[in-house]
Amino acid sequence: VMGLWINPVMALINHLGLNGHVCPIPPPGAPYDPACKVALPPPYPPHWTSEEARAYETFWENDNVCSYIISGKLSAEIFNSLPPACGGPYCFPVQTACHLLEFLQKHYSIGSAASAQKVKDSVFSHPCHLNAIPNYVQAWHIACL
Repeated sequence: VMGLWINPVMALINHLGLNGHVCPIPPPGAPYDPACKVALPPPYPPHWTSEEARAYETFWENDNVCSYIISGKLSAEIFNSLPPACGGPYCFPVQTACHLLEFLQKHYSIGSAASAQKVKDSVFSHPCHLNAIPNYVQAWHIACL
C-alpha cells in the first residue's frame, strides 16, 4: 500500500534535505510552498565550465540517491514495471526521482490506509466461484486500478 510505504521514504528524503528532487512542478498560480523548492536538472551544455559540470553531476548524484530510496524496497514485480532511468547510446538520465515517484503514485497508489482498507473490503466481499472468476478479477482490477 502506497500510504504505508511513502511515509518512511519521504521522511528519509526530507532528512537528507533532498525533498526538492521529489517535489512536483506546481501549476501556474499555485501558492508558494517553502517546503517544496523544486530541484530541476541543469541543462546539458555542449561545452561546460567546471562549475556547470559539477552542478550537473551533483544534481544527478542527489537524484540517484532519491531514486534509490524510492525504489530500493519495491517488490521485484513493481521494480521491473518502472520506466528506464536512462536512455540513448550513452545512457543519459531521462527520468528524475520526481518522475519515478509520480509513476508509482499513478500506477500503484491507493492514497491512504483507510482507502486501501475500503478497497480490500470491497474486493474481499465478492464471492469467488469457479464460474465467476472473470467477474471477480474484473472487480478487483477496477477497485485497485
